[in-house]
Amino acid sequence: MSSIQFYPDASELDAQIQQQMAVIFVQNFTAAPRYEEWTHQTALDYLQSLWNKGAQTWVFSSNHTVSDNIILGFAIGIVINEVTQSHDSKLLTDYPDAFYLEEIAVSLSTQGQGIGKQLMHNTLTDIQQLSYPSYVTRVRSDIPAMIQLLQKSGFTQVDSYLASKGGVSFQRLIYQYSFS
Repeated sequence: MSSIQFYPDASELDAQIQQQMAVIFVQNFTAAPRYEEWTHQTALDYLQSLWNKGAQTWVFSSNHTVSDNIILGFAIGIVINEVTQSHDSKLLTDYPDAFYLEEIAVSLSTQGQGIGKQLMHNTLTDIQQLSYPSYVTRVRSDIPAMIQLLQKSGFTQVDSYLASKGGVSFQRLIYQYSFS
């Protein structure tokens, strides 16, 4: 049996869930095409920094037994404002008060099984009920699976810009889902 649990407040996320999310984060963001420098601890620190700013979290889990809860994927997002989105002035200027999908990741062993699609559907449903003006995210242009997921979920590309990280330049695409 599988389920998606919404955590509007990170204080409800126990340490075991946080640890499993960090593992999935490292799997996804140190693999191709990103090859970022993440360890289990730096991923956990990053996720905790988002929760400290008020990020909301969706966790897809598979319950094999009553005491066993295996996390297969997660989505985490936050409202864009001066406190939460200081790292990207473009988002702050162009999309104030929008809900921003910060990360979505699925365990490598379960990718391609619709977990990302289910997470995206649940985030859209929950965020729409919370009355944000729109829902935005950024994605690198060299990640076609995420672009396809966004487009199939009803997001529209609204902007792009050249970004660089660690000496590597890439096109960053901004996608938006409007609730109106």
